[in-house]
Amino acid sequence: MNAGTATIDWLYREQLRVDAQWSERDTNGFTWWADKNAQRIEVVRRDSDPELGESFLIRVRTEMLCDLTLDDRALKAIGAALMPFASMAGPVYDAASRRLSLSSMVRVHEEIRVWMAPLISMAAVLQVGEARIVGPKLPELIGCGRFATSGHPHNGLRPKTDEMAEIIPVIIAPLGQKPSAWIGPEFEEAVKGCMMRPPSLGATSVKDGLTVEFPYGDCSSLCQMKADQTHPRYGHGLHLRQSFPVKVTDELAGIRLALELNSEELETDAAGYGFGSYCYRDQTIHFCTFFPNAVYRPKQLTNLYFSCATRAKRMAQRFCNDDWSNLSDRTSAVERIGLLGRLARRIGRK
Repeated sequence: MNAGTATIDWLYREQLRVDAQWSERDTNGFTWWADKNAQRIEVVRRDSDPELGESFLIRVRTEMLCDLTLDDRALKAIGAALMPFASMAGPVYDAASRRLSLSSMVRVHEEIRVWMAPLISMAAVLQVGEARIVGPKLPELIGCGRFATSGHPHNGLRPKTDEMAEIIPVIIAPLGQKPSAWIGPEFEEAVKGCMMRPPSLGATSVKDGLTVEFPYGDCSSLCQMKADQTHPRYGHGLHLRQSFPVKVTDELAGIRLALELNSEELETDAAGYGFGSYCYRDQTIHFCTFFPNAVYRPKQLTNLYFSCATRAKRMAQRFCNDDWSNLSDRTSAVERIGLLGRLARRIGRK
């Protein structure tokens, strides 16, 4: 069994304990109804790489709104109510079906499968909970669209909610009332361990956070990880934000750009860990993620750093035509060979 199939099977059978009566399985994954919103978890692509070997893009998508016309009012509402408060998923809009969903995407290979699978499961249950909490309020806020309720094609609407749909109030929120699990010496250790050499331009740490700079054309992009910021639903945890200056005509164009980036990274090809959402503010595109206390594990900051480096490089290429060739000024010829391949491999390395 390959890493993709093994991850899907573990999620279905062991972690989420999906009820066959309220799900449908196929060769790529499964669709299930923990409540009244369909969620699809599947392998969307299989790749082969000299460094990574065989890897699999796994996507989690939960329907939230249907019959949605993405006009200016809808854009502003999505940009204000959904994107800035993203946890481990972001909103994506399908113009063909006129549906707004929450989506997460991550690349899995055998080296990281065992500990990445629980993160995927957390993204899945948070999506279910967020769709239930936020989804019913959106049509009035947006001014159009309907809450995308649905049922099993043969068994209809689920009469009783799966226990996984109740994890936010029962487990996640109570754990978030405790201090952040990330507060401690980990920030300093992560900076000293890997963030003071290329591709980083420099990094600093304090007791409850760190900041890293990456090459970004003639300037730099910032990556911040903070344990002193709470989430309105999940309480304490770890807030991650990457910031990329962009030139757009106005706020609506910035929000459209953020949605476009979400569609690329959370639906098609994840850059790093596709847990979170892009959003726009003040001529800057931000990628925001919040990891609740419940997902904490030691040494995560290093994994997150290399994930962020991969995203920072893609954004530098897109917006600055910067392929990070300036790394040659700080890296020997030996270090340059296969640098990006090693980065990809270190995403998720223990």
